[in-house]
Amino acid sequence: MYWICIWKKRGEKLMREVKEFDRISSHIKEYFQKVAFSEQRPRVFYMDYNEMMNSITRVTKSTYI
Repeated sequence: MYWICIWKKRGEKLMREVKEFDRISSHIKEYFQKVAFSEQRPRVFYMDYNEMMNSITRVTKSTYI
């Protein structure tokens, strides 16, 4: 009888941990779905040559100075 109680408690603890993991993972999943669908600008955008050179210059100046 003693061992049955121990295994029952372990099973209950395991089920609580599984439920908590499911709850947290569903919150994380919802968060990333909201972030992915709320982003208005496209993930890929194109620059012309001048914009590209200006951004490269700006990055290198801020990095090396």
